[in-house]
Amino acid sequence: MIDECISVVDKALVYAAIIYTISSISLIPSAVYKLLDVLDEGTAILYANKKLKDKITPEINAKVDEMLNAWVEKNIILLDYAVNECRNVILKHEDMNTNEFETLMKELKSADSSYICYDCKEGMLFLESNTGWQCLLVDKKDRSFVELVDKDGNMVAFTLKDVEKSVLDRDVETGNAHALLVRYRFFVYDFKGGKAEVEWTICPDGRYFADEDGFGGEDCDELTVTAVIDRKGKVLVPFH
Repeated sequence: MIDECISVVDKALVYAAIIYTISSISLIPSAVYKLLDVLDEGTAILYANKKLKDKITPEINAKVDEMLNAWVEKNIILLDYAVNECRNVILKHEDMNTNEFETLMKELKSADSSYICYDCKEGMLFLESNTGWQCLLVDKKDRSFVELVDKDGNMVAFTLKDVEKSVLDRDVETGNAHALLVRYRFFVYDFKGGKAEVEWTICPDGRYFADEDGFGGEDCDELTVTAVIDRKGKVLVPFH
């Protein structure tokens, strides 16, 4: 029945797409996909659907359902084990996050806390380290936090995709924009509707480098940019 409706190439793509959907395991080498002018399993699924949708009869659908049910029944123990393992990992991660959050809150309440704490409204806190460059964004509502900048000044929560090209082009003095590095001001303002503006000084005005007598200044212009993030630190509007 299937052989009469589907060519060898189409059948290969259909079965590869089905197995990949179930197990995310590639059964066909990438070189073969290139030969067939198909990029990968994901594209194979779209390809097969478009090419074969008019050929898929109720009998074929029934056969596919039978195959899937047989696979699930054969691998039910493995599936149960995988689900339980995933659940355990999630619970362990949640417990770890809860413990880290509690530890951080105790740290903030101590007299010798190593963080400067700013209330950003809507249950959000911005923490700035006293001993390094680290900056944390804390969500008191869901008792979690994210590291925006690590102790060495690396902007670990961001990528170059979060910085507009015009900013990269203007950073001709420090290279901090290209390196995603904090060496001067970095600050998160108040949240409004789950969003907040972030300010990042890539290069200060040349007078920043001058001593108290005004000597030692450098010939550079200030480059300060802003972005908009959500409660998890995800960039909604790139640095511009």
